[in-house]
This record gives sequence, structure tokens and C-alpha cells, in this order.
Amino acid sequence: NGGLLTDTMMLVSIDTSNDQVAFLSIPRDLYVKIPQLDRMEKINFAYAYGKDKYNDGLSVSRLAVERVTGINIDYAVAVDFGSFNDLIDTLGGVDVYVPRDFIETSQWGWEFHVPKGMNHMNSKTALYYVRSRFSSNDFDRSRRQQDVLMAIGNKIINLKILSNPVKLNSILNSLSKGVDTDIDFISMLNLIKYAKLLQSDKITQFILNYS
Repeated sequence: NGGLLTDTMMLVSIDTSNDQVAFLSIPRDLYVKIPQLDRMEKINFAYAYGKDKYNDGLSVSRLAVERVTGINIDYAVAVDFGSFNDLIDTLGGVDVYVPRDFIETSQWGWEFHVPKGMNHMNSKTALYYVRSRFSSNDFDRSRRQQDVLMAIGNKIINLKILSNPVKLNSILNSLSKGVDTDIDFISMLNLIKYAKLLQSDKITQFILNYS
């Protein structure tokens, strides 16, 4: 119902020299001056504005995040919910550790519950888990999103998808319909090799908080 408002924003930095990855979740309600609009809005409005005004949501979103973080961003990718679901279905689900019982009673019109411990999530469960925000805060939601992203990375590594052209092509096809990106094909192939770094011992996670 939010149209093209960005549900999740995450900055991923790859240290190619030391084989390390850092995730920084950008709160969707962060109040910033939207590039080329010159007006204060929530940062999740950047993609919608760019898409509507210039048919280019990626550039405006990238500039907005660059202003907030002071980091030059090489590439941007937008993935819709359908492609997120298709990716997890193609992987056969993902295993996500839930540190405590998670219950969302208000957002979906019914009680959504994920028990504490390791959970094998299908696409529907994973999507509800990363989107739920009424029963917790945006910072906890950011942590859940990063946990699911790492679970996707671990599943890709465990299935040896990167070394299997058939499986890799299946993954790319599952994403193709709902992805907006400025990454050219050659650059994408060069980036894919870094997917092996999506393991907990290779990742530093940052989530902005009040404290």
C-alpha cells in the first residue's frame, strides 16, 4: 500500500583487500533533505520521488544515502517483494536464528508468531518476519532483515550455487522480473564472487539506534 516507498534500505560495503563485508541499515523514517527535491522528507520517499519525476529512483536514493553516510556508493539495487519471495522459494527456504519469541499481533490482521531458536522459513514467513514493525521498533526490524540476508547468503554458499551455472542462472532468473539496478552484467559477475563472504565471521553489522 506504500506504492514505491522503500520498505528497507541497507548499505553494503565490501572490503576486497581483507575479504570483509559491513552492513549498515538505514532507518526508513530518517528525516532528510531529498536530493533534487530540496525538501525534507523521510528517506524512504527518495526512490518513489526519483521514479516518478525522472523514472530513476536508484540515483535519487543513492544520493540521499550518500549524503547521510558520507560514503560514495558504486551501485544500487532495488528488489520488490515478489522477487524476494521467488529467491527464497528457489533456495528451498532459509534457516534463520530467532533470538527470542517474535509475535506481531497488529500489522497483518492476525497473530504472526515465530518461536525462539533456529527456524526454517519459507518465503511467506521470511517476508512477514522482515517487514513486521508494529510490535517492535525499526531498529529491531533492521536486525531481523540483516539476519535473513545472511541466512540467504549462507544457503547460497551451502548449496554451492556460485560454482553451479545452472543453479546460479535459476537464482538470477528468480530475481530478474522485480529488480531495478544500475549494475552492468560484467560488474555483476565480478560482484557475485564476493557472495562467499556472506558468513557471520566475515560480516560486521551496524544498526543505528537511539543510544
